[in-house]
Amino acid sequence: MVDDTESGTSRRLSLGTRIFLAMALLIALAVGAAVAVTGFLGRGIAYQAVEDDIGRGGAVLSALQEQRLDQLSLVAELMARDPYFTAYIAEGFAADDSFSITDQLEERIRGFELDFAIVVDPDGAVFADTFATNVALGTDDPLIATLLEDYAVGGIWPHDDSLFYLVGAPLEVAGVLQGFLLTGEVIDDNEAQEMRRVTETEVVFFTADDQPALVAGTLDAAATEELAQAFRAPADGETSQVMAAEVDGKQWLAQVRPLLGVDGGTTGWSVSLGSLAEALAPYRRIGFILLGVGLLVIGVGALLSGLLTKPVLGPVRQLAEVAAKASEGDYDQEILTQSSGDVGKLASAFSRLLVELREKRDMEIYVAELNRNMPVASAAPVARTAAAGYTRAEPPRARDAVTLGVELRDLPVGNSDQATIDELERRLRRVADAVTLQQGAVGTLAGHRLLAIFEGGEPLGRALGSTDLVMRADGASAVVITAGQVVTGAVTLGDLPRQAITGGAVGQLERLLRTADAGNLLLDRTVFSMLEALAAAAGIPLTALTDYDSRLPVYSLDRDMATRLAVAAEADATLVATSPGSISPRPSTLPRALATRGDHGPGTVLAERFEIEGVLGSGGMGVVYRAFDRQLDEIVAIKMLKGDAISDPEQVSRLRSELKLARKISHPNVLRTYDFGEVDGVPFISMELVRGITLRQLLQQRDRMPIAAGLRLARQLCRGLMAAHGQSVLHRDIKPENLIIEANGNLKLMDFGIARPVHRMEKGETKTGAIVGTPYYLAPEQLAGQEVDVRTDIYACGVVLYELFTGTAPFADSPTAIQMMLKKTQEDPPSPRTFWAQLPSNLETILLRCVSRDPAGRYPDVATLLDALDRCRA
Repeated sequence: MVDDTESGTSRRLSLGTRIFLAMALLIALAVGAAVAVTGFLGRGIAYQAVEDDIGRGGAVLSALQEQRLDQLSLVAELMARDPYFTAYIAEGFAADDSFSITDQLEERIRGFELDFAIVVDPDGAVFADTFATNVALGTDDPLIATLLEDYAVGGIWPHDDSLFYLVGAPLEVAGVLQGFLLTGEVIDDNEAQEMRRVTETEVVFFTADDQPALVAGTLDAAATEELAQAFRAPADGETSQVMAAEVDGKQWLAQVRPLLGVDGGTTGWSVSLGSLAEALAPYRRIGFILLGVGLLVIGVGALLSGLLTKPVLGPVRQLAEVAAKASEGDYDQEILTQSSGDVGKLASAFSRLLVELREKRDMEIYVAELNRNMPVASAAPVARTAAAGYTRAEPPRARDAVTLGVELRDLPVGNSDQATIDELERRLRRVADAVTLQQGAVGTLAGHRLLAIFEGGEPLGRALGSTDLVMRADGASAVVITAGQVVTGAVTLGDLPRQAITGGAVGQLERLLRTADAGNLLLDRTVFSMLEALAAAAGIPLTALTDYDSRLPVYSLDRDMATRLAVAAEADATLVATSPGSISPRPSTLPRALATRGDHGPGTVLAERFEIEGVLGSGGMGVVYRAFDRQLDEIVAIKMLKGDAISDPEQVSRLRSELKLARKISHPNVLRTYDFGEVDGVPFISMELVRGITLRQLLQQRDRMPIAAGLRLARQLCRGLMAAHGQSVLHRDIKPENLIIEANGNLKLMDFGIARPVHRMEKGETKTGAIVGTPYYLAPEQLAGQEVDVRTDIYACGVVLYELFTGTAPFADSPTAIQMMLKKTQEDPPSPRTFWAQLPSNLETILLRCVSRDPAGRYPDVATLLDALDRCRA
């Protein structure tokens, strides 16, 4: 019941009231703690301050005493070395005239402002002095004994309950000792006041008797008497002692130092005093002020709590509502809070978080939409390349192409069903790898038959290369090559779109596969007409057979002849057209796939570490495999150079550079590179395997990106590039093909194959006029063969962003690449709004600054570009 009442009371109090009560309690606790701490620390600080003051005062006091003795010593030396004075003293000794010498001494001490002077004969007896009464000193007196022994003395001398500064010097005439001169000054109240003025502490002098007597001081008589009663001399061996004493009702700290006599013994005490009460007074005032301020703050807080909490709690309530909706997946909210200070910072942070979440959601939706719209792959693990034109569903179209058909024979039957399917998948994968390696496209799969097409860039030569790889990897396969017109397009079976191929060449291929023998290659009449001269020159007999369906001749090659024909085509190709009647011999640029790939099919182990699982893709420079890294225990990508690149030392050096530089970079937006090696003289690198699509493939699905998703990719690109530049590495080939996007929308920068260290860009490293990279994305200074820096990468980054938001690159409408490069060096890029009028003006400014012809007009570094993009975020 009590709990319910208390809970109800708590609920009845407004948040503002509870904040005020909490603040009042905190203020009271803070003030109380401050007063207590001030009192405690103040006493310690005051005690230490007074102790430091009297310590410094005591040190200064000792220094002043030494100075007094030095001054007296100088005066005594002057008097003792005065020949007239010493001669007069000698005559006085001879005449036993002490009165005349006394008169002479009095005259001298008045001139030097001394308090007394004494003349002692060579035997130590006092002959004359200026005291009112004669001074009784015997040879057993410490003063006389020291004087006779050392011929000089200096120190504090006690006499008639007084203390004096005293020094002594010998009196000589013509090198003969005549006696000794003692001079001194009394330590009195005037001396104490002078000491107080210099040391800024109270000063008192005591004798060193059993009952110390006051000699002089700056305190009044009553206070001095109280101090004398509390006085404690330091223990033997101590040079000073600090003691506390209550004098005149106040607490004092006193430092007692001994006064050394002429024989080194203690003849008195000097005391430096500091008042604790005066030192504590400011801290007491601070305590009272804190109490008063605390009460005032509590009172003012009661009046202002409503005014203070209302503007703060309102935005906080709004942020709480926004957070609640965001937790339910609603990110399309606008924070209207314009508060400054911490609430404003919190609102700004919430706003940035919502932008991040919106961009991430939009990117994921965008990628998911692309995945839904892309054709569904067939059951075979095939890979399609952008070069072949099958990255998305296209309208049906007819064109000339070379078709390759492979039928797998001798599949195991009788074992387990799974073993049969696994073997089929393994062999189909090897065939698909061979096609992908030669930049062909797998079209359809029907049971144990696989159909592929090759077009553009010597398709027949690449088809022969694939044939050789297939027949060497799978000798039980039947292979057929035909040429002619094919029609490709997407067909939908149920909800699944699939790529389809038909046409006369495909029909001919299907017929020939029914008659082909295992391990043999069949060529139709069209293909034979393309290869006849090449086969004859290479001494390869082509056996003519009859196609029983069409009654037309076909030509058969066994495995060895097929390999010889593929090698001949690779070395001396004089082809290759895709349809009869359009054959035009020209030099071959067929990549040397045989030298690159060898037997690197599924199951092959490279460097006793990497187990090849399949081909991921093939480009102009290298082949990328999927492999299992036994050392890292994970799936990786293996990149190997193709044959032509292997023979080029510059390409090999570039690959080594790619690893050396990329391994230095570790960032979520940079593809990780692991290791480097060689197999049969072929260099390779292992790198992180990322499942995703390149930005080029993404742009092929849609002309331009939405603003939010595009800004997210742009910032990720900048962060990855910052990591590279942070390691002094220039990428120099930033383009959509080198940007891969994972399924979650994360972008990674890859392919540092032509990167160079920033600080190594010296004259002679890159040949003048050499162009390294992709022309569309190269900066004008790169095209001119000039030195490059981080702004060169910023230019390429700007071109990518230009294309990302407009769907086209600057000057992409140029008829030829040469004209495009000339425009880059001579003209300013067109306004991005020419291609998309709704592009935000601030984003257009960023794009144009990035692609400025003059490097000085671009952003000086990627961090500045990233900051500008952050300000563009919706």
